[in-house]
Amino acid sequence: MNFKKYMLGFLLISTVFISLNAQSLDVKHSIVQWSFRVPLDYLMEQAKPLGVTAIELVGPEKWDKIKKQGFDVLVADGADLGIERGFANPEFHKELIERYKKLIPQASKADIRYVICYSGLNTSYTSEEAMENCVSGLKDLLPIAKKNNVVLLMELISSKEGKELFFKQSFPHYAANSAEWGAKLCDKLTSDNFKLLYDVWQMYDMGNDVFADVEKYHSYIAHYHVAGIANRKPFKDNEPIDFKKLTKTIYSTGYTGYIGHEYMIEKDVPQKLKAAIKLLNYKESVTPPFDLKYWGDSLVYYAITNYMPACHYNWNWREATLLRSFINLYEEDTTKKDAMLKYITTAMELNMNKANGNTPNALASGVGLAFLSKVSNDNQFKIKSLELFEEYKLISRASNGGVSHRKDVVELWDDTVYMIGLYLLEMYKSTHDEKYLNELTFQIIAHNDKLGDKKTGLWYHGWDNDSIITDDGCCQLGWSNNPLHRNDQFWGRGNGWIAMTLADVLAVMPQKYSSRAEILAIYQKMMNALVPLQDKVTGHWFQLPIHPEDFNKGNFIESSCTAMFGYAMAKGLKLGILPEKIFLPVIKSAYTGISKNSIKAIGNYKTISNVCAGTCIGDKSYYYKRNVEIGTEFGLGVAIMFGNAYNQLMNH
Repeated sequence: MNFKKYMLGFLLISTVFISLNAQSLDVKHSIVQWSFRVPLDYLMEQAKPLGVTAIELVGPEKWDKIKKQGFDVLVADGADLGIERGFANPEFHKELIERYKKLIPQASKADIRYVICYSGLNTSYTSEEAMENCVSGLKDLLPIAKKNNVVLLMELISSKEGKELFFKQSFPHYAANSAEWGAKLCDKLTSDNFKLLYDVWQMYDMGNDVFADVEKYHSYIAHYHVAGIANRKPFKDNEPIDFKKLTKTIYSTGYTGYIGHEYMIEKDVPQKLKAAIKLLNYKESVTPPFDLKYWGDSLVYYAITNYMPACHYNWNWREATLLRSFINLYEEDTTKKDAMLKYITTAMELNMNKANGNTPNALASGVGLAFLSKVSNDNQFKIKSLELFEEYKLISRASNGGVSHRKDVVELWDDTVYMIGLYLLEMYKSTHDEKYLNELTFQIIAHNDKLGDKKTGLWYHGWDNDSIITDDGCCQLGWSNNPLHRNDQFWGRGNGWIAMTLADVLAVMPQKYSSRAEILAIYQKMMNALVPLQDKVTGHWFQLPIHPEDFNKGNFIESSCTAMFGYAMAKGLKLGILPEKIFLPVIKSAYTGISKNSIKAIGNYKTISNVCAGTCIGDKSYYYKRNVEIGTEFGLGVAIMFGNAYNQLMNH
């Protein structure tokens, strides 16, 4: 893709400073936790208003705490034997391999992309022999990393002597002491699951031209660390490196990742972190591209400038939900049309090589390609969107034809209906080919057959096609071990996925379509079931909606399902398929309740809180123990969709 074109689009929609307390992420900032000598809770509290969204180099015991506070865990730690004892020495291979075989799947299940590793010291071998030792030790781990979609990051570290840093000795004889050495190792391993962590301070200490390294070796580098050059402390005004120019150079290579702050700091953390962020950010400020009249507008602004700029879009279901909200805004809000189109186009252009329809969760992001195939003159989007459907048709099916949520076993989840529906419905709108609508309608009915509760109209979360108990590391073990092969709970967001899908389908389905009456009946029964389950005090629905008696005893108000139900009801009123007298007060209560209880300030931005973390299948206690998060792509996406639908309804 043409870089100038990309930068222009990104500048127009993704670059803005409101103040130093909430700066835009032209640079995406992460924190290396160990180097900040303050309690983790305090560090996260101070970092969040500054736009920091990830913590790195932390072990499994801290992952849940970090994610609960709305941060990503960027780089996992805990398998290495220390910086000194690494893969350059065969003596440590057996233990290292055992430890990494354990940590890599753990990281994958926690949605952590990177795992740190070290070459270690080389005191007995030539440089070439040390490199071959690394190849020997790493080669058996790379298939495991590939299977788990994890990248091993080898940190480049200075091998100069005479420093007292990190409250420990320096690392003379460290093998991976240059980008050139690391690149040669990458070439020998020939795997996308092994990359380099380029530490700017370390390589500058080695006397390397860091700008030249970035330009020459950027394709081998997956992550960067920075620090003040003087004793690895916070940045000063007279740094020997122009860090603003350096970060611009890094991102000009097409890099879309984080810059990790790794400097020794014990005092004045918020002030020094704020100054560092200002130093590293390299773009000029611009005004918001639209008015921030409602909280939904503020969420959009936060999402595109801070939380998930287009250049950081990842091909996944979480981001797809946010992308769907931007498509809605393009179609329904003229003040945001240009900004939304630029965002969607940039996000899809950057993901063309990752785009696939091999699973329902992967297919979801195809909504962007399907949309662009309609509004763009660029034929690549149409071609790719059609390819996704061929891949989708290869996904395993259950005995009744329902598409499986998982690859390794055949299971029907209510989440699946929304994920495939994002793509299939947009393809129908773009092509007017009823095969896409027919497929989605068939899947709704097939899933309703196994998951829909005929008495209440609500849906159970999952159904297993067989009686074999499997452990996916996420679901509660044995959840389907019963005669019905089904779990026994109506999860709030699971029903929200269905509610939104039904409303969106009915909005475009022809009046004389053969299955319209059946789909309408499923929708209306669910909507009627939800009305008495809304909490009258907060306007929210609960994590498990039918158990209000457990509020504050495990059950909790949950904003994402509240936004989803509100959205589905608002669409129903607009379509004239729900009675205004019953549903308008419910919708108003949900909107007001979210405003009062779940919209939170984050610096000068606003975000959504009370969001249940990504969730698999289990019993009541399983759902009650899920983390409650702030933000999330899907939380922002459904809140934006509800806010827009509500305002559209009120304006009409």
